[in-house]
Amino acid sequence: MRRTHPIFSPIALVATAILLVILGLALYLTGGRAFSPGTLSDVAQRQLANSEFSSHAEFQDDCSQCHGPFQGVEAARCGTCHELVMDQIEGNSGFHGQIESMDCRDCHTEHQGGEFDLLADALGQFTAADHGAFFVLDGAHTPLECEACHQADRFTGLGNTCQDCHQEPEVHVGEFGRECSHCHTTATWEDGIMRIHTFPLDHGIEQEVPCVACHAEQLTSYDCTSCHEHRPDLVERQHDEVDLTETPLLACASCHPAGLVEEDGS
Repeated sequence: MRRTHPIFSPIALVATAILLVILGLALYLTGGRAFSPGTLSDVAQRQLANSEFSSHAEFQDDCSQCHGPFQGVEAARCGTCHELVMDQIEGNSGFHGQIESMDCRDCHTEHQGGEFDLLADALGQFTAADHGAFFVLDGAHTPLECEACHQADRFTGLGNTCQDCHQEPEVHVGEFGRECSHCHTTATWEDGIMRIHTFPLDHGIEQEVPCVACHAEQLTSYDCTSCHEHRPDLVERQHDEVDLTETPLLACASCHPAGLVEEDGS
């Protein structure tokens, strides 16, 4: 007589059926928590629109809010509640519209406990290199804490021009435009040099001439006589071919815009 394998014995089959019933009942009562790797965050979520939930913990027993059948977390399901974020991604705008990853899990991990803050954790992973996609943190900007620029836990909506954070000095108003990089670097605001300059900065010598050498009182006026001797009789002898009656003696740059003797001003 052939012996039945123990795994197919009546006792084994009955035990298996009982276990399946218990497992099915557990799944029905817990909504999938039997397979959950941990509880969901109870920290209130931001940037929600038309959502009935304020935190992930509120749908703790409904795995389908984030997970598809036999799938991991699906970004499209996240977008059901996080509509503002999805609008950024689809429109290539805002913060989320400028990052490469489309997988929410790359930055936001769940099942870490009720007190786990998904946003704070994501920001902890955000590096200066990541920030470079929006604004390069170099020079004096390198050691800044996030709170120095971003207030009230909002990390969007800031401009990326100097004027968005720095008040224009009074000496600049209406005189030097708004392209700060023409004179300044991010290393320091002081000792700026106007690189786009109508007058050569070396002026024929090996080193750059400091601003105060020509602009003694204010940066919008100049005085050549601080370096060059001014004697009317000498000027007239050297300019015997120029009608100085129509040209002020001190308007040197009107004829010598590059500071060179051979210029004729025409």
